[in-house]
Amino acid sequence: KDFYDIYIEDYKQRYKEMSCIRIDYIVKRNILPYFSEYKLCDITPSSIHSWQYRMASQNISGRTMHNFEAIFETMMNYAVKFFNLSTNPFKNIQKIGKVSAREMNFWTIDEFKKVLSVLSTETISDEAFKVILLISFFCGTRIGETLALTRKDIDFEQNILHITKTYKKFNGKEYITEPKTRNSVRNIVMPKFLTQILSSFVTQISKDENRIFSVISEYVIRKRIHKYAGIAEVKDIRVHDLRHSAISYLIHLGVPIYDISRRSGHVSPKITYRIYSHLYPEQQSHIAEVLEKAHDDGK
Repeated sequence: KDFYDIYIEDYKQRYKEMSCIRIDYIVKRNILPYFSEYKLCDITPSSIHSWQYRMASQNISGRTMHNFEAIFETMMNYAVKFFNLSTNPFKNIQKIGKVSAREMNFWTIDEFKKVLSVLSTETISDEAFKVILLISFFCGTRIGETLALTRKDIDFEQNILHITKTYKKFNGKEYITEPKTRNSVRNIVMPKFLTQILSSFVTQISKDENRIFSVISEYVIRKRIHKYAGIAEVKDIRVHDLRHSAISYLIHLGVPIYDISRRSGHVSPKITYRIYSHLYPEQQSHIAEVLEKAHDDGK
């Protein structure tokens, strides 16, 4: 435990607040209860093996177990580097956590319109859900960026969203922190129809509320996506897939990847292309057709 106290303090100096909170929560809940009385030199492959199967008996997912093992192994690497531990006990351990590639799901513009057509707008929470869907699809914001928005972040005259922070609720507590990366701090120009919808929504909420979407949580958003996808008879997607939907739509419209990357807040266009390159085959064919036409025209 003394080692962990030093480790987490050092971690806090190098990583963002939400990452530290998440790591601290996982370690204190899933690792320290089994190893708090151990000396570093007494943590062996055998003791880790026992821990693995005690964790696995709790029916956690392969992805979650993979995350636990990665966090624990990183801690042991730190011990090797700074605490003279002779070797990382994970070196000879077979991992039991597994990560399967998640298929990228997204709504096409037609599917998105089908969902919009079946939405309820009876309550302010219903209205908030609709506006969040529109912002997500037409601005490509991450859900935490959207939920963090305040009135001051919206320039209604210039149709601009100022993305400067992110919101997260974790273990019952609310956090407003810096966005994911430096590039995530950005200004997004909205289509005018979205500015008008957002302006109308903002007039309906109390001025005492700081965040304009405080009436709805990510959990509720997730449940409603599932509900309305079923009603509209379109594929069910995750909350983050709304962002994939936005970027996929821009690719479909032929927007240059550099502009998509800047609007999305990616570190570089390489990141955008790596994630979405499988959506570009039609664009490649279009480029070939343009080159062929230019060649035939003698240009």
